[in-house]
Amino acid sequence: MRRLLIVIVLVFVALAGCIEKGPNTEDIKTLALKSASNLSSYGFTVDQKQIENIKGLNEQNGTYDANVTSRSAEMEIDGSVDLARHKAMANLSTKTNLTGPGGLYQEADSKGTEYNIGNTTYTKMDQENWTQLKDPTSEIELWSSNRYNALISRMESINRSNLEVVGEEKIDGYDTIKLKATIDNNTYYQTAYNMISNAIFPFIAKINSSDLNTNSSMETIIWIEKGTYLPRKYENHINIEVVPEIIGIFDPAKGQVAMLNKTIKPAEVSVESSALEHYYDFDISTAIIPPKQALETEPIIPTPIMAK
Repeated sequence: MRRLLIVIVLVFVALAGCIEKGPNTEDIKTLALKSASNLSSYGFTVDQKQIENIKGLNEQNGTYDANVTSRSAEMEIDGSVDLARHKAMANLSTKTNLTGPGGLYQEADSKGTEYNIGNTTYTKMDQENWTQLKDPTSEIELWSSNRYNALISRMESINRSNLEVVGEEKIDGYDTIKLKATIDNNTYYQTAYNMISNAIFPFIAKINSSDLNTNSSMETIIWIEKGTYLPRKYENHINIEVVPEIIGIFDPAKGQVAMLNKTIKPAEVSVESSALEHYYDFDISTAIIPPKQALETEPIIPTPIMAK
């Protein structure tokens, strides 16, 4: 019996040694960026949601329940990109709600479509007519800059992060490696600061980095397909709640910031943001053809302004 157990253990050890280990996170970064660079076409969807709340503070730093301004914004995009033939298209829809003191309520919806063919962009928003804009930059220069390859931008961002394998999942029927990405402190602070700045614009704020780190959180998950090492899904969630110190106000008429002689902390600001991206149809070319009405529009050709 003892000999049998020894044989079983030896066989198990031998089999374990034959199991091929998957790539480490640094290898995944390299392979994913390489795969994105070699991509010829892909489809994508983007779903973004953001809620901003600005709560007025009293002298005791308590919030006024009746003095809260809230803004919610949703954006959905679906499209396809043919990198080999220099063609892309996307459908966009947005919805924004604004509520505030005194029964303030505003709502705005918008839909649009855009085609990028070579160095020409065709755009239609809501009920407006199509517009055609020709970029003075050459087609080759535009498309070689990777501005239309969102996967390269996404993987370059991931390459600057620390990755941790947190599991494996099937996404759209494909086996993927589930990874958690953690960005460096400077990038994290700048991202959070920009979100707060956009929420309180035109006011200019100073935010203590330790306060921001303590009162905010960010989680980024990406699913990389096994074998191809292309991203199938990306999720990002950010929550921030701080009391920014206002140091100035941007004057749009003068195009400059007017600094205050005394800093103030008038409000508590919170931002909750989420983004979900799906990528599919890798290297499957689809027909991207602008409608006849777009092709028949008069092209707009920007003229560079020459310095005197």
